Amino acid sequence: MKTIDTCSQKLYSPLIPAVKAMCEATLGEKLEIIMNEINESIIHAVTSDFRYGISNAINEIIESSQRMEKEVREEQHFDSAAFIYATLNQELKRLLHYYTSNENELFANTMMGWASLAGLKGQFNKNGVVRFNENSFSIKSAENSMLIPPNWMEYVNRTSNAFSRRVRELYEERTGNKTSTGSREIVGTFNRELSIENDYLHFFAPGDEVFDCIVDNAMNSYKGTCTAFALEADFDWRGIVYTWNLYPNEQLLLENGIPLTAIRQYKSYVSADQVITPISTQKYEHVPTDKVLKIIDAVSRESTSDIRRDVVHLGRRSVKTDGLHIKERYGCSNVDWFRQAYPEDKWINFVSASMKAAKNQVKEKMKASSNLKQAAASIEQTLNAEVAQAKFFGVDAGEIEQKKQVYQTVLEALRTTRVELEAAAFVMVRKTHD
Repeated sequence: MKTIDTCSQKLYSPLIPAVKAMCEATLGEKLEIIMNEINESIIHAVTSDFRYGISNAINEIIESSQRMEKEVREEQHFDSAAFIYATLNQELKRLLHYYTSNENELFANTMMGWASLAGLKGQFNKNGVVRFNENSFSIKSAENSMLIPPNWMEYVNRTSNAFSRRVRELYEERTGNKTSTGSREIVGTFNRELSIENDYLHFFAPGDEVFDCIVDNAMNSYKGTCTAFALEADFDWRGIVYTWNLYPNEQLLLENGIPLTAIRQYKSYVSADQVITPISTQKYEHVPTDKVLKIIDAVSRESTSDIRRDVVHLGRRSVKTDGLHIKERYGCSNVDWFRQAYPEDKWINFVSASMKAAKNQVKEKMKASSNLKQAAASIEQTLNAEVAQAKFFGVDAGEIEQKKQVYQTVLEALRTTRVELEAAAFVMVRKTHD
């Protein structure tokens, strides 16, 4: 076999390192740099025409190499994007896992819990079947929560509900299984799959009068935003526990004609968790905040029956015996005792000062938990990419400047995140006496 020395030939010089790598590679070793297409092109060129094959194919091989380089660079961009949005992706995965694994039960329990508080005290079984009828409606609860219920007769007689009711009647006749208590009852579910599998079940979804009245009431009602209660622990403490929500300043985007979708991918850089800040009265400032938060968290995780057993409602208007023994000691209701203990002028001053202190704490916690530097870096990288793309395609300079203004406004919206009060609870922690 004749060997030709091509090391001195300039024509072959671009391919010499690649050919040497191929020759030196061990059996089974992957050549990650050289793609299969280029590898096959070189082998085909050499085997078909040893002397001039590579020379004839050099342009094609170089083009393939350049194409490969471009693909590698694009892959690098994908990797960079994956790194930049890693925080967002992780949060999305966590939320998706949580809600997909619990969505039906979680949603149904939430809807029925609020419906019951608001006056629609329907029956809800473990299979996800819900029953609403005229007898399950509490006028007093509806008035307290300002619930506006649907017109029940019109609702029951709607075509879709009448169809479901007729299917249910046929099902009962065929199986002998009684599923309802009367013609003016709506038997349904919040579970879409369950409603598809059972034609007689009405599907409570957006657009349905019952569904909409529950959601509207939950969104707009003041109920559940403030309370006062007492509980026992291994320490004494009194104060107000504030719960706050953090929202990027989306109003700033609207004022500048920027769609809210522009900030969507950057919201994760601002803490999405609620912030809870206990502010004590002066007498109990020595008690560590973590200790108060721990006992509050423990109570919030209890069942309704346990809460009713362990917690004393300080806003109770009726005169009843409870753990505080206010009836026996003062001969009045809990709320009357509370008003005496905290006169209006004293109460207003404490609430005003404590709320201001709590809000300052939230702002400090927000600075610590939010990653605005990373947000600025991410926005700058995105902007630079869009500007480079715009310049490449010959986009007008005015449009480029407009893009810059949009991202500057998005960053400012993150920096000026709104702190909104969600709820406030006066808490009296009483030390347990053995």
